[in-house]
Amino acid sequence: MIPYQLTNGPTVIKDGVIHISLLDTAEYPNTNEYYLEYQEWCKAGGVPLPPLVDVDELKEKLRVDLSEHYKERMKIISSAYPPSERESWSVQTEEAKAMLLDSTVSTPWINAASDACGIDRLVLANRIVAKDTAYRSIHGHLTGVRQKIEDQIHEAGNDIVALQAIDIKNGWPDLSDL
Repeated sequence: MIPYQLTNGPTVIKDGVIHISLLDTAEYPNTNEYYLEYQEWCKAGGVPLPPLVDVDELKEKLRVDLSEHYKERMKIISSAYPPSERESWSVQTEEAKAMLLDSTVSTPWINAASDACGIDRLVLANRIVAKDTAYRSIHGHLTGVRQKIEDQIHEAGNDIVALQAIDIKNGWPDLSDL
């Protein structure tokens, strides 16, 4: 039986009950007999058990890390556009799709944008639809990966080994070419 177990702090636990400080500096040397015994045990090849893991904390950390990783991935596909332009995406796609079905439909956003940049309305409408289609495809893929990892966390239940095996950075598409 391994007599020592690490903690998430500057201590180690001996035999499940004795907390030993691992703080040892030149200014304040640790001369505690349990500390010195632990140091000798480690020098002789002893390896302490890893710290105990709180399942709920581990799940929450996985979810938070996953959410942050997803947000970073989403930034890659949207950061080229200022927020004010992204706010108009639904208007752009609605007008573009309507115009492609009926070229006489009113499209104030497309009219203004095509006049300002000197692009034919139909050309602009096709560009908007093509970009929207590409964005939706990538967005759907990223969301699917996020949901898959969320499912892994849920399916792992309280199995610490299964939870620790979840790699929230694995399975994402390469977005470096965007």
